[in-house]
Amino acid sequence: DGAGLVEQQRGDIARCLDILEAGLEACGLKVERRRDAAVQLHVNTADTCIFYTLALDADRDWLISLGANAARVPESRRPVVAELVARINQNYIVGGFDFDFADGELRYRIGHVLGHEDPPYPLVERFVGYTVSAWNRWHAALMSVAYGEVTPETAITRMQAREVTADPAPTESDDASEDEPDADIDTILEQLGLT
Repeated sequence: DGAGLVEQQRGDIARCLDILEAGLEACGLKVERRRDAAVQLHVNTADTCIFYTLALDADRDWLISLGANAARVPESRRPVVAELVARINQNYIVGGFDFDFADGELRYRIGHVLGHEDPPYPLVERFVGYTVSAWNRWHAALMSVAYGEVTPETAITRMQAREVTADPAPTESDDASEDEPDADIDTILEQLGLT
C-alpha cells in the first residue's frame, strides 16, 4: 500500500544519508544531520562560508544537492549579480545557480528524480562533487561582482583566463569524460584544505 511504500522510502533515504554522513566524517568533516531527510556540511574558507546540503525528498522522490553562500548580495548589486547568474547558467545543462532577489542569497542546485530507487553512492558523490566544483569555479567571479565594481562580462573573462592558465593542455592519457564532475569529492575536499 501507499503508506508502506513511503515508510520503505524513508528507510532507503536514511540508509543513503548514513553512507554519505560516514564518508564525509571519514574525511574529517563536521556533518550536521537535519531530520532524516538531509545532511548539511558547513565549509568555511578565508573568503566565505558555503552551506552544502544533500537532501532526499521522499514525497517527490528527489535527490537534491544544494550549496548556498552565507553572505548576502547587497541590494544595490543584485541586478548585476542576476545578470552574471544568467550568463553562468547558460553553460549548464543540468543544475545551475539560483539567486534570490528578496534576501540576496546565492545558491547552486542540482537534482535528480529517483523513481522509488535507493540512490547509489556514486550518484550521491557525483552530485556533491558537482555542487562543490560549481562553487570552486564561480565563487571569485560571483563575489567580485557582488562586492566589487566588476561587470559580469569582466568577471567571466577573468575566470576563464585563470582556467586557461591553471589547466594544463589535455593529453591522450586524460580519460575524464565531460559527464563526470571536475574532480572527485576527495580531491575537492583536499583543495579546500579540509582533509
